[in-house]
Amino acid sequence: MKTRSEKKNIAVLARLMLSHGIKHIVVCPGSRNAPIVHTFGEIDGFVCHPVTDERSAAFIAIGLADKIGAPVAVCCTSGSAVLNMCPAVAEAAYRSVPLLVISADRPKEWIGQMDGQTLEQNNVFGGHAKTFEIDNIYDETTHWAVNRDINDALLRLENGPTHINIHLNEPLFGFTEKPLDEERIVRWERGEKLTEEAVAEIRNARRPLIIAGQMRPNDPLRGIASMMAKKYAVIAEHLSNIPTEDTIWRFDEILIENADNEELKPDFVLYIGGHIVSKRIKHFLRKNNPTTCWHISDGEDIIDLFQCVTRMVKSRCLTEIEETGFDDASSYRDAWHKLQTAIAPKPTNDFIDQQIIGNIISRMPEKSILALANSSAVRHAQHYALPNDTEVFCNRGVNGIEGSLSQAVGCALATDKPVVCIIGDLSFFYDMNALWNIALPSNLRIAVVNNGGGAIFNTLPGLEKSTHLKPYVAAQHCMTAENWARACGCQYAKFADADYDAQSVGKLFAKSDSPILFEFMTSGKQ
Repeated sequence: MKTRSEKKNIAVLARLMLSHGIKHIVVCPGSRNAPIVHTFGEIDGFVCHPVTDERSAAFIAIGLADKIGAPVAVCCTSGSAVLNMCPAVAEAAYRSVPLLVISADRPKEWIGQMDGQTLEQNNVFGGHAKTFEIDNIYDETTHWAVNRDINDALLRLENGPTHINIHLNEPLFGFTEKPLDEERIVRWERGEKLTEEAVAEIRNARRPLIIAGQMRPNDPLRGIASMMAKKYAVIAEHLSNIPTEDTIWRFDEILIENADNEELKPDFVLYIGGHIVSKRIKHFLRKNNPTTCWHISDGEDIIDLFQCVTRMVKSRCLTEIEETGFDDASSYRDAWHKLQTAIAPKPTNDFIDQQIIGNIISRMPEKSILALANSSAVRHAQHYALPNDTEVFCNRGVNGIEGSLSQAVGCALATDKPVVCIIGDLSFFYDMNALWNIALPSNLRIAVVNNGGGAIFNTLPGLEKSTHLKPYVAAQHCMTAENWARACGCQYAKFADADYDAQSVGKLFAKSDSPILFEFMTSGKQ
């Protein structure tokens, strides 16, 4: 009876190596890698070649790869064994040989603790081969991470050597007769045209959902996504810079009541562009796990935001995707748009954070630039339709508190269009230097929603139980931007609940020879 190691990370490695067509493995002796070697030896799809000297083993693997024209693996134990493969890895790197180095490793916590055969194996080959650290599998999340990273490592063999460093805890020698489970396989579309298999996936889709992430207004992908929105279901946040008339932009509100609606569950997801803000759409797709998920990317990393990606596709293929088209997709698009049409417009008259932001957006001139800060500002803005030809910018690369005001100043310096920065108090005070270290352009408009701290933290379930929420987590304060704004040459107006008139927000966009800053002193109600 065939057996294999009980270690789940080894099982995922073996299954994906088979799926990616790796057959030959040069195996070296050792105890830490023994569970890996045993598993390889028990699987009929592998051919193992035992070699004692690791330096020689890696070069033998190169010779095999040269001759058969396919990736070959070499597997060694922990410690200095992996260091002996450095010459071969360097050779493979400069000749783009698909050499897969698999090194067993001790638990991370024992590195530097004088334990035997234990050293830092992560990035041991420097720039010659990227290391993928494969940890133990404890739950669904670690299983997903291991699957993603091993897929990523194996796909990179197209460009040269790759290093998989797999951590193994004791006991090492538990075995099972259970066959390998199926594992999700990720493919790359790197050619000038889509493969036949990829084209078939497009044509077989009946419920295709296109996700448009953050894109600049001049991004050519944005234009293609805009055209696709006229025919297919396209979920687009304002940061995508796609006009709202054809998109599903109120998807968060749709999913509040319809997250389990079978009509909305996609069988094909196409992700275009950069970051998205909504947690709800992420959870919706992670839960429903569509069978096919493509991510458009010109990088080398596997990006698996929805935990279900099956193909990474170069951006040059997006035109072909649009031209190939999805058959019978109109009813799925209609299901989303019917629910969106039924949603009442969000109110804008009350003196609460979200409605103030909605009021500002509704009064912006057409052809303006909207610069959004992170946290509440970018989330509240999504609930309101944008004026025609609005360009939207936000620092969503890492979603930090810093630099939102500076980014808006930079935009204003580069255009004559009105630039409207909507920003919370903590983000404003953190970045207030943006107003004094440069001559401010007169087309800059700043709306500070000052709720006395990080009000968004009040919405996190469970955090309200902490006695430290207001002083430490939310950084409660009683500061105002007034003196600083005036000192920096801005026209300034302050609004509180008692003197707020929704109509007066329009004065933010009056003609002026200097920047204008409006500050709204709210209670923090979202």
